[in-house]
Amino acid sequence: MSLKKKKVLWLTDYTNIEVPAGGAEITDSYVIQAGRALGYDITISRPCSLRSNLLTESDLIIFSNCYEFTKPVRDKVIAEKPYVVYSHDSGRWMSVLKDTPEMMQKAVATIFLSPLHRECFNKFLTDARNIFLVPPHIPYTFYDQGQARINKIMFVGNIHTGKGVEEIIQYAKENPHLIFDFYYQRHDGRLYNQLKILKNCNLIGYVPKEQIYENYNRYRYFIHIPRHYESFGRAVGEAYLCGCKLVVNERVGAMSYEWDYQTFREMTMQAHFMFWRKLESILY
Repeated sequence: MSLKKKKVLWLTDYTNIEVPAGGAEITDSYVIQAGRALGYDITISRPCSLRSNLLTESDLIIFSNCYEFTKPVRDKVIAEKPYVVYSHDSGRWMSVLKDTPEMMQKAVATIFLSPLHRECFNKFLTDARNIFLVPPHIPYTFYDQGQARINKIMFVGNIHTGKGVEEIIQYAKENPHLIFDFYYQRHDGRLYNQLKILKNCNLIGYVPKEQIYENYNRYRYFIHIPRHYESFGRAVGEAYLCGCKLVVNERVGAMSYEWDYQTFREMTMQAHFMFWRKLESILY
């Protein structure tokens, strides 16, 4: 029997409606759109909208980021339903696994975004046959337009310590001749104020995902030096495909693939459909 004959319940802390600039939320939205286009019956539920009948009536549960779901909810799913772990974050999933360490081991499939991402969770994994790598889908709108670029460094993401913004601030102080432009939706007040007083840092604000590819094509450099390991780093992939030179560290999951530009393009173009093909291959 195909998965298309089943009811799929997608559990997630947030969607791209509440967090339009979130990498996990954007990636989820593409996967869900692809699944529905293929004919899958998918219902999305956040913690605030989850009802017991949704769990009862569903044939397969997909846990996206689920930090906000209570342990009793997670335990009920583990005990009663086949489920998939689709891990986006590293830090928040580690918190979930402290309470529910068997969650990945008992899943019918666990999906990571990069080799580095998978390595972060090795101690929680047992059956390698049920572990898949699926990078985020990045649309073809993200490509190098071949236009002239300004000699500045671009940052895209929330302004907080986890994204390595303190390290970028120090780097900016040590290199006053370099200009940094920050594109962000949410920010930590303390870091925001530190950036505000630096003459070589410009706080641009939020640009919707439908337009941000135009901005990538304007910049020569893109910086992302997170403090903690990141599952992929969606903005890094977007910037790379748009032709930016990358200033990154070893904590960016996207860089742990042994890809050239063409392979990177092909894999991320098909990733949202690859997600469902992988599940079909293990489940049926």
